[in-house]
Amino acid sequence: CESRIEGVEKLLQKRRMDVVVLDDAFQHRKIARDMDVVMIDANRPPFRDFYLPTGNLRESSSALYQRARLIVVNKISHLSQIAKFKTALPHLPMIFTLLSVRCYRSKDGDSFSNQDFPYDKVVAFSGLGNNEFFKRQLIAEGKTVEAFFSFSDHHAYTEEELRKVLLAAQAFEKGKVAFVTTEKDYVRLRSQNLLSIFKDFPLLYPEITIEVVEGEAVLNAFLNDLESE
Repeated sequence: CESRIEGVEKLLQKRRMDVVVLDDAFQHRKIARDMDVVMIDANRPPFRDFYLPTGNLRESSSALYQRARLIVVNKISHLSQIAKFKTALPHLPMIFTLLSVRCYRSKDGDSFSNQDFPYDKVVAFSGLGNNEFFKRQLIAEGKTVEAFFSFSDHHAYTEEELRKVLLAAQAFEKGKVAFVTTEKDYVRLRSQNLLSIFKDFPLLYPEITIEVVEGEAVLNAFLNDLESE
């Protein structure tokens, strides 16, 4: 709901709520909140960014120090990046780890480890806020990315766009190449009834887990505070 106040009111009309979590609401100042959690992309720190439309900032990064209760730093590729985000605020650096790649063409939903990955090459596509990080993750896990297609965040795919992605596999022998996307994009394709476009090729996505690099005690204290308020 564009109006966060209206959205919460609608929820409360349906059932009793103990906790309401708002996504991307740091600048929605009209609605009162008990605490703000801000997630930062380690590859695009706000301290080096500019205001819209030149950059991505809606307000000065000093707002993090003034209003954020907890800062989460994600998409850390190297532990050396953590030192750049040491602040006076509690923070929780996190790292995304690839577990396996799940094949959705299989009736059993087979999962493959990186060691047993049965395809020589992949054609990848994603619609994220940071597509380049997803590509780097695949390469870091030993995947040979023959082609990569980037779309905007929350992109609503069209059949024509996906047909163009399919063309990238024409040069490869069937059974030697697979398509890889994100779980987020897979769910979107499923909701748009577009998965059938990939009926002749495996369509995979990497399962992601979040590993807390440091700050677990801060996280636990934060959750305990939330429970007591």
